[in-house]
Amino acid sequence: VRALLARDVSSAAEARMAQFLAILARFPFLPAFKAIKAAQSGDPAWTALRPPWLRLRDDVQTDLVASLHSAGFDVG
Repeated sequence: VRALLARDVSSAAEARMAQFLAILARFPFLPAFKAIKAAQSGDPAWTALRPPWLRLRDDVQTDLVASLHSAGFDVG
């Protein structure tokens, strides 16, 4: 987030942010964010959501984390 607001962001950092956002854009934001936090912390309680939101299915959550890993992001 800090890099998104900085004035002097390198082109490599911009490309990395764009790659992260492109992956994240394939999923509903709030459930995806919480799935990432669950993967980082090892605590599945992070996937809990209140209606009308639904948690990501296990296979979708696995796809999200695998996509981030394959792009070089350490999410746990």
